[in-house]
Amino acid sequence: MNHPMTLLLVGAGKFGRHYTRILSRMGPPSMPKPEAVHRLVLTCTSREKAGETATNLAKDPSCKADIIGERVDNGAALTAVLERHRPDITFIAAKDPTLGNRIHAEYSLQTLSFGSRVLCEKPFSEAQGNGVSLAEAARLIPFDTSGAFGLELPFAAVRKQMNEKLQWETLFLNLGSIQFFWGTRAPIGTDLFNELAPHPWSLIPDPWQMEQIRTEQTETTAEAVGILRHDSLGRTMDFRITLSKENRFRGFRSDNRCFSFRPFRNTVQLIELDASIKTATSLDPSLWPGKVLLEADNPLRQNILASILGEPITGVRRTVQSQLFLEMLQGYRP
Repeated sequence: MNHPMTLLLVGAGKFGRHYTRILSRMGPPSMPKPEAVHRLVLTCTSREKAGETATNLAKDPSCKADIIGERVDNGAALTAVLERHRPDITFIAAKDPTLGNRIHAEYSLQTLSFGSRVLCEKPFSEAQGNGVSLAEAARLIPFDTSGAFGLELPFAAVRKQMNEKLQWETLFLNLGSIQFFWGTRAPIGTDLFNELAPHPWSLIPDPWQMEQIRTEQTETTAEAVGILRHDSLGRTMDFRITLSKENRFRGFRSDNRCFSFRPFRNTVQLIELDASIKTATSLDPSLWPGKVLLEADNPLRQNILASILGEPITGVRRTVQSQLFLEMLQGYRP
């Protein structure tokens, strides 16, 4: 017998709409047994907006859950909603006008303390180079072995499939150097490092540690250069991450081979390019020449399903590491 679940989405606005679309359509037989969505509670900072969103969503023929709209605009309101609905798992996608992504840490820790599992939108908190966000992430450590916390890093889900189908971790061991290129033309509410750097970072296999990081920023770009170290193998590798507000290219160059990631329907394609990064950046992604090596399932859906099953793709330890990396990009040194 399926066990009905209550899911809570905190922040059904700009990015939360992607969660809303996926969560509202999850139910038998698409949900892995024995779980099935029974209720989806979604929140906005406005009660009127929350009610309107819930009503419109419930009218969608593909909606498989009972939809409830609630207002959450501060910690007290979140506590009230948690007490009222007792969610099995909570998805944190809110962004505060003043605190920005730092609200992720506050809401995640509050929800975990209440007893609900959490999948948190990236980054866990905004890094400022003073180590504060790292101290916040350290408060997750008591939940490390429980599977109660996950960080929604889309390309961690892609990396998981790259490893399963292309033996990515083994291939990575044989690289001499790697350079990531990550761009966006979407509005940036914070700096490029906090906004984009978690994506290429999440493609780096777990045993590798970053050190000797040097950074440079302009109005439209940000760059980090350093060394990756694999302690158990005594190996090092040069790395570079180049972030941009001027294009949408996302990919990497490993030694003399160039690769790109392209959204395709509900998947992410990994392409080995028959062109340079510079050439591909100037082209429409649909025109990129090359061979499709992998079509990874919808990364957000992968993260959601994994967290519902209590097996988050990015758990506590990797979350703490990601926050340390972001703090180091901002000048923090352990």
